[in-house]
Amino acid sequence: MLIKSLLKKSNLFNLFRNSFNRYPSVYISPDIKKTSISDFFYFNVSNDFDTKLMVFNLSSHVLPEIKQKERVRLFFFNDKGKNIAQNEFTLNYQETTEILISDFLSNTHGSFFAFHIFNDFGDLLENNSFITERGYIAYKFKNSLWSFMHGNHNAAYLDNNNKIHSILARSYFKKNYYSPQVSFLDQDEFELVFNNPTYQSNILEIIEKDENGKIIKRKNLEINSFGTKVYKSQNKIRNIEIGSNLILNRPIIIKNYNGYLDIFHG
Repeated sequence: MLIKSLLKKSNLFNLFRNSFNRYPSVYISPDIKKTSISDFFYFNVSNDFDTKLMVFNLSSHVLPEIKQKERVRLFFFNDKGKNIAQNEFTLNYQETTEILISDFLSNTHGSFFAFHIFNDFGDLLENNSFITERGYIAYKFKNSLWSFMHGNHNAAYLDNNNKIHSILARSYFKKNYYSPQVSFLDQDEFELVFNNPTYQSNILEIIEKDENGKIIKRKNLEINSFGTKVYKSQNKIRNIEIGSNLILNRPIIIKNYNGYLDIFHG
């Protein structure tokens, strides 16, 4: 039983299991306990777009008996994967704030992390639990209403030396395919947003299919380490498949309608 328990917690064993597609796991565990996990949030502050993040003092939600402040560190990367900005602020107990990305960035798009730094981790350490920022992010185009979306992935954690470590699991022997559970027949164009919160480039295979399941387009995309790619299509399709060596290839989907947009993860 002890060996079996250790194997379940071993990242090396998870890699072996994922590579042979034997009960694959989407994420791997951080190597340290005193840390937090973040999504790799897409942002766009170019071409009349804007983005904002709703940030809560998470410690007051998960450890309400401990009244503490917490620091939040933001790391921004452009679409090519270059670190273009960092920011840090403090949240008081039970405080909530909005971070408008256009307040300190302009004419760019990409992805960013938001790591929460606790002084007291309380029962989280005893229960082998990690705090995760996968909260609400909102987008708007020109004067449209904000379109809110929940976080998409548990993407990475931050170590004590301010280094980012990916926790997305991958297979090295076979591609994994993902098909969003949504139809694309209700608009004339759509966009898929992919980002890569790892230190390796990621090659995606995108397959568009018509109403009869026939392939009408196949395309490969390469995303740099910490980069972001926006895939645009004007084809009338029923569904789409996305393949890569990552276990879960779930994109952010943007549907464009007359005067407004709908954005959500697939």
